[in-house]
Amino acid sequence: MEAQQLESIAFTQALQRTRDQRRHLLLGNGFSIGVHRAFGYPSLYEDAVSRDPGLAALFPLGDTNFETALEQCREPATANRVREGLIRAVAAVHPEHSLSLTEEQCRSCRDFLEPFVGRTRSPPGTLFTTNYDMLLHWVLSRQGKNEGTKQRSQLKCWDGFAGNGEWNQYSNTAQAFYLHGAVHIFEFPQHRFPDRLYTRMLRYEWGRPLTKQVDALLKEGRLPVFIAEGNSQKKKARQRGHEYLAAAKAKLRTVCSKDANGVLFTLGHSFGDSDDHIAEQIGDGIIREVYIGVFSNRDKLRAQELAATWAAARVAKRAPPVAVRWFASAECAVWDGLRSAA
Repeated sequence: MEAQQLESIAFTQALQRTRDQRRHLLLGNGFSIGVHRAFGYPSLYEDAVSRDPGLAALFPLGDTNFETALEQCREPATANRVREGLIRAVAAVHPEHSLSLTEEQCRSCRDFLEPFVGRTRSPPGTLFTTNYDMLLHWVLSRQGKNEGTKQRSQLKCWDGFAGNGEWNQYSNTAQAFYLHGAVHIFEFPQHRFPDRLYTRMLRYEWGRPLTKQVDALLKEGRLPVFIAEGNSQKKKARQRGHEYLAAAKAKLRTVCSKDANGVLFTLGHSFGDSDDHIAEQIGDGIIREVYIGVFSNRDKLRAQELAATWAAARVAKRAPPVAVRWFASAECAVWDGLRSAA
């Protein structure tokens, strides 16, 4: 599909323009790398190969992208080896606990999220992330915990998991979803029905930060709920096999196909070929405005390609057109003091 020129817009201007609409937000790895660069593929590759030197032979020469390696895997056992290497690397390079994020960084990130899921937002939107890490969870968990005894949460954003961590499959009020799973989400056998599994998000326990709990489970041979496939079709198939991931996918589909007054912002997401299952939801839907955060010229070109693809899909389905604009992701300064009009 031929790329088309897109209108650029300042992030603060995009917020002003959409002040009366429901804003949804899709986060990619750039969100986490902005505060913890070890989540970049080069660092993850180094850690994975240090644990399993044979992994290096499964990657194209000079390429540290795990999805590229997975796409080339022909044997299921080899693909599982790469997937496990990735998730163990994410856990290994992860900051030790939530206090690794300073109060200033959490406050800044909350300011960034507030125009989407702030308590005063009406109507509030939904947060989606394709990241495996716990940074978003930590920020949401620490909201409103500044000094003082009469704090109200700045954000209104429930992840759908109960106080004991179990996924509430019957709730439709959750506002934060991990589309590809995360290192702190696991499946466990049910006590009454051992052959059935339930999904649980790990919760902090005294003396046992989440990272220690994850490490203990990994040492037992358990892997978290996560998708790390080399192409979009395989990711879609894996989503269907997990109760939580299927629910997250359904929520994104609902946002894109039923929220005619909603708008979608993206940040830190490159929309690579392996994530076509996400891009397709936008093209197949009725959401009328998309604002794409752009970090590089390559991101800008990809945004232009997506705009053309979505425009053609809407014409073919006789669906409402979608206006696509881009903003410089550097304007957001998520972790170091964003101040923008909501």
